[in-house]
Amino acid sequence: MDANINDRHKTPTEILEKNIQRVLQCPIEFWAMDAEMGGPVHNKPIKAGKLKLYRLKDFYIQFDIDVGTDINKIYEVPYPFKTFVCESSRRVIFDYTIKTLSSNNSELFYKLKLMSKQKKTKFYNSYLAIHF
Repeated sequence: MDANINDRHKTPTEILEKNIQRVLQCPIEFWAMDAEMGGPVHNKPIKAGKLKLYRLKDFYIQFDIDVGTDINKIYEVPYPFKTFVCESSRRVIFDYTIKTLSSNNSELFYKLKLMSKQKKTKFYNSYLAIHF
């Protein structure tokens, strides 16, 4: 994880926007990453294309992606608990792990782990990697 020392005094939203702007107008791929295994969940990206625009809307981020032949798709993801850039592998990482949510508070971590997962989303306890 490559952290910028200047990010210490920025809000999570400022860090998120800075990291997304870094890949704006670039060809990107969205990959679901398993938090426990460390690798991709699937053998192909969830979405791929050129990132045209993004919007922060309520608790979600909407990405407008040009998938070719003037076709734009909107991909919406929940606001992550944390975001960071990994320069060595050219990825922006959205962290949805319960470890990050619990801020390393072990009691809260285990309570979250034991909660009912009836409405479990595909982002539960995982990472979303945006390869650029």
